[in-house]
Amino acid sequence: MKHTDDYKIDSRTTRDIRNKIEELSKSYTPEWKFDQENPDIGSVIAFIFASQMGENVRRFNMVLDNYYVELINMLGISLQPAQPASVAVILNLASDTVPGLDVPKGTRLLGWNEEGDNDSSVIFETEQNIHVTDARLSEMFMVSKETGKVIPVTDEFTLFDFSADGIGKNALLLYHSSMFDIENENIYLKLPGGEQIVKGIAERKYRISYYAEEGLIPVELCGAEGEMVVIQKDRPCKKIAGEDGLQSLLVLESRVPVTETIEAEDILISSSGDAVMPEFVSNGTTDLEITDFKMFGDTLALYEECYIGHSGFFSKPGAVVTIQFDVAFEENYVSFKRQEEAENLKIIKRRPRNAEEQWVSAYAQEVSIEYYNGVGWKRLECQRDYKRMFAEAKSGTYELNFICPEDWAEAGIGGYQMPCIRIQLLKSDNCYMQPCIHCYPRIRNMTIAYTYEGQFKRPEKVEGIYGTQRLDVTKPLMEKRGIAVFSKGRYEETALYLGFDRKFDNGPISLWFDIEENSMRDRVLLEYSYSTIRGFKPMKVLDGTRNMTSSGMIFFIPQSDMAPQVLEDKELYWIKISLQGRLEEKDKPHIRRILLNAVEARNVETLEEEEFYIDQAVPDMQFALNAQNILSAEVWVNETGSFSDKQISRQLSDNPDGTRAVYNFLGEIEEFYVKWQEVSDFSQSLPRDRHYVLDRMNNKLIFGDGVHVMIPQMTKAAAFKVTVRCSAGQEGNVEAYRISDTASNLLFIDNIYNPIPAFGGSNMETLENALKRGSNILSARHRLVTETDYVREVKSFSDTIDKVRCVIGKTVSGVSEEDCISLVLLMKDYQKGSYSFHKMKNQIWEHLMAHCEISVEPACLHIVEPVFVDICVNAWVEVFDMENAFEIREIIEEFLRNYLSPVRADRNQGWDIGVIPKTTQIMFGLNVIKEKAVIRQIAITAKYRDDTGIHETDLQRLPVNPFFVCRNGEHRIYVLTSEQR
Repeated sequence: MKHTDDYKIDSRTTRDIRNKIEELSKSYTPEWKFDQENPDIGSVIAFIFASQMGENVRRFNMVLDNYYVELINMLGISLQPAQPASVAVILNLASDTVPGLDVPKGTRLLGWNEEGDNDSSVIFETEQNIHVTDARLSEMFMVSKETGKVIPVTDEFTLFDFSADGIGKNALLLYHSSMFDIENENIYLKLPGGEQIVKGIAERKYRISYYAEEGLIPVELCGAEGEMVVIQKDRPCKKIAGEDGLQSLLVLESRVPVTETIEAEDILISSSGDAVMPEFVSNGTTDLEITDFKMFGDTLALYEECYIGHSGFFSKPGAVVTIQFDVAFEENYVSFKRQEEAENLKIIKRRPRNAEEQWVSAYAQEVSIEYYNGVGWKRLECQRDYKRMFAEAKSGTYELNFICPEDWAEAGIGGYQMPCIRIQLLKSDNCYMQPCIHCYPRIRNMTIAYTYEGQFKRPEKVEGIYGTQRLDVTKPLMEKRGIAVFSKGRYEETALYLGFDRKFDNGPISLWFDIEENSMRDRVLLEYSYSTIRGFKPMKVLDGTRNMTSSGMIFFIPQSDMAPQVLEDKELYWIKISLQGRLEEKDKPHIRRILLNAVEARNVETLEEEEFYIDQAVPDMQFALNAQNILSAEVWVNETGSFSDKQISRQLSDNPDGTRAVYNFLGEIEEFYVKWQEVSDFSQSLPRDRHYVLDRMNNKLIFGDGVHVMIPQMTKAAAFKVTVRCSAGQEGNVEAYRISDTASNLLFIDNIYNPIPAFGGSNMETLENALKRGSNILSARHRLVTETDYVREVKSFSDTIDKVRCVIGKTVSGVSEEDCISLVLLMKDYQKGSYSFHKMKNQIWEHLMAHCEISVEPACLHIVEPVFVDICVNAWVEVFDMENAFEIREIIEEFLRNYLSPVRADRNQGWDIGVIPKTTQIMFGLNVIKEKAVIRQIAITAKYRDDTGIHETDLQRLPVNPFFVCRNGEHRIYVLTSEQR
C-alpha cells in the first residue's frame, strides 16, 4: 500500500487558478483586462476567489490523508517509543585507595553532547552489577598448538594469528671448550637413537649453527647418515664465558614447527684436523720463520729454547696431536780468532808452537719438550721417547705424537698468547769448547695435526630451549638417560593468555573487547579457564562478544581457588581463552584493545516516583506525566481496601515483585500497592485485568472504563504511584570520551570514560513512519512472504536502520543456497562502527522468525551487514585562477563526501545496497567546478574486503555484488595551474 502523499484529487494551486482566470478572461470578457500586476476592483475579486478556491482544493486533497489516518487508527497502532543509546563505560579506581568497589546496576553517569556545555548533559544508567577492581592486565601472549609459537601481544593484535616470528625456539645448545675450535675441518656429531634428527638435518628441517663474532652462522653440511653428522665451519668461534671457563657453542635448531617431542639416547662429538703449519715459532725473543728455522740457532748452547704455538690444535684435550717436520743437520765451525785465543786462553795453558788444532763436535744430545699448565712448564708425555731424537744427527722426517693434556694453558711468548710447546736443549757436550763443529738441526715443513682416533666425547654443557623455556640438561646426558632434543613445549592448546597482577577479590568482573568489525567472519568457538595451583580449571563466562564476532563485554565471577602461575617467567593470575577446532584466516578477530572494569550503560533516566491523587474514579481517566521520550513506566495502584489482611499477606508472599506494602510504626499495614501492566490498548482486556496504556506522543497515562477493565479507586492516600523511565533519544549518541562524571555517589572512582561513541539512540517514531508501518500491516497482514514484506518489516523495526535489501539464494560470503534469505542492513550510524547492528541483529532475527512462513528454517535466515566498498578518487584539476585553488578543492571534497555517502541526508537519498556509482556518474557530478576549473585527469579505485581478503581494483572493474555499499574512501585532489600542466 502506498502512502497517500503519492495521490492528489486536484493538483491545482492558487497560482494555477489565477493563471486560468487570466486565460479565460481574454475570451469571455475581452472588454475587461485581468491584470495581476496592477489589479483593479474586478481583479481583486478574482484574487479573492482564486485564494478561496485554492484553499478548498487543499482541504479536499487532505480527505484521502484523513481517511488513510483513520484507517490506520482502526488497527490500534501507537507510536513506537524512543530507543535509548547504549555504550561501554570504563570505571577505574583511584590508586592506593581500596582493592575493589561494588557498583550496582542503575548507577547514574553523566555525558555531554558538546565540549564544555554542561547544560546539554545526558543521563546514562549502568545495566549490570559489577565489581570494579584495582587489578591490572599486565601481560598477554598467544600460543599455537600446531607450531609451538609463543607470541607476546600488546593492545592491538589479531587473535590466533601466528604468522609473525614468536619468541619461542626449539634448539639444543652444545658447549665445549675446544672441540669446535677448528676451521675448514670435519666436526663429527653423533646422535645414538637420533636417526630422525639426522634425517631432518639432511632434509634441511633442522639447522646447525655456531656462535662467531658476527653471531650465529650456519655450518657447512658435509654428510648426514644414520646417526652421524659431519660438518665444517670457516670462521673462529667466539668464546662464551661460563662456570667452567670459556667455551664454544654449537646450536642445533629446528626450522619447522615441532609437533612432537624428539629424543636422543646420547650426544657425542668429535673432530680432527689435517696438517697445518704452526701459528708461530720463536726462540723467546725473536720470531723465527715458520717454514724454515734453526731450532736452537746455528750455535748450540745449553738451555736454548724453541717455542712452537697453535691456538686450536693445542687446545684439544684428549686428542692425539702429531707434529711432523723435516730435519737437516748443518755444521757451524766455531773457533777463536788469533787475538781472541791469546786473550782468552793465556791463563789456561801455553799453546805449543806448531801444534795442530784439535776440533771437537757438539750435538743436540738431549732435549726436553714441555707445555705450560698455567703454573709452570711441565713435561709433555709423548708416545715415543723424544729425549735423544737429535743426538745421532740423522736428517729425515721426524714425528712427535702425544695426547693433548687437559691442563694445557695459554702462555705469553713474545707478542703471542696461546698454547705452545717449549723444546729446550738440555745436553750438548763440547758446545762451549773452541774450536768446535756445531751440528745443529734445521727444521723445514713443520705441520701440526690432531685426531681423536674415533674417540667421541660428550659436550661439557648442554642446554635445551623448548619454546620459551631454557633448561640445563647436562646431568641427564652425562647419566646416559637420554634427553629431548626438540620438544613440542608446555602448551597443549592454541590459546590467548591474559595475566593480571593481583587476585580478584570479588565479582562480577568485566572485560571489554574492542573488536574490528568483519561481516565475513564466522563464529569462533572458545573456552575460558583460570589458573589454580593445580593447573587451569574451566570458567563460566557471560560472553557479550558472541565468541569474538563483535565488540562486547565478558563477565565472570572469580573463584576462590584462583592462584598465580609462572608462565613466560611472569608469576601472575592468568585467564586462558582457548580455541576449539580450526580457524580460517578471514575469521581471525582483530582486537584493538582489551579493557578491564567495563560496564554497559544506556541513555535511560529513571525519574523520582510520583504520587497521583484522584477525587473520583471515572472512566477513561488520563494523567499527564512530567517526562519526554518515555520508555516505560511502573504503575503501582493503591488497593488497600480491596483485600483483607490475610489476603494481603498471601499476596506479598506469593508475588513479592508485583506487590508492596507500607507499614506504620506498629508494624501494621497502612497501604497496599499492586503493580499494574502496560498494554497497547484495552481491546483484549478482561474486567479483572489491571491494565493501563501509555500515550507516548502526548506523554499521558490512560486507564480504562472501569467495566471491561479495572481502574484505580479513590483512597485516603495516593491512588497510584508512577516511576517513569525516559530517554534523550538521538541526543544520547554522545561521542567517545564524553561520559566522564557520575550523578551517583561513587567514592574511590577516579576515572570514568567511554572508549567508543554511544550508539543506537533514536527519537520516538514519527507519525509518517507509523502510517507506513500501518500500511505494511494492512498489506502483509503480519505475514512475511515476499521480499517487500521482509524489507518493510525490518525498516519499521527501528528508526536507526537507513536501508534494507533482501537477497534470496546467496550468502554474503558468495555461497549459493537456494532457501537462503539474507537481509542486508545499513545503519544510519554505520560510520561509528557495527555496534548498533550487533545490538539489533538478534532482536530483528527473533522478530522475523515469529512472523515469517513456517517453511523458513532458522538456519536459512541471515541478518548481515553490507560489504562496504571504499571509493577513492584521485583528481588532477587545473584552475583558471590560482586564487580559487583552495575553494575548488573544498567544493570537490564536499561534493564527493555527500555524493558517495550511502545514507540519506538532506536532499541526498544515498546509494541503495548493491548499487555502486559509475565513473561517468562521478565525472558528471564534478561538473560543478566547470566554470572555475577543468579536470585534466582522474583515477577512481574501489577497495573492499571479503572472505578471501582485501581487494583493490579500478572502479570500472569492480564486480557486481548485491551486498556492496559504497562509502567515502581517501580522496586526493591535486590543484594545478596552466604553467604546472
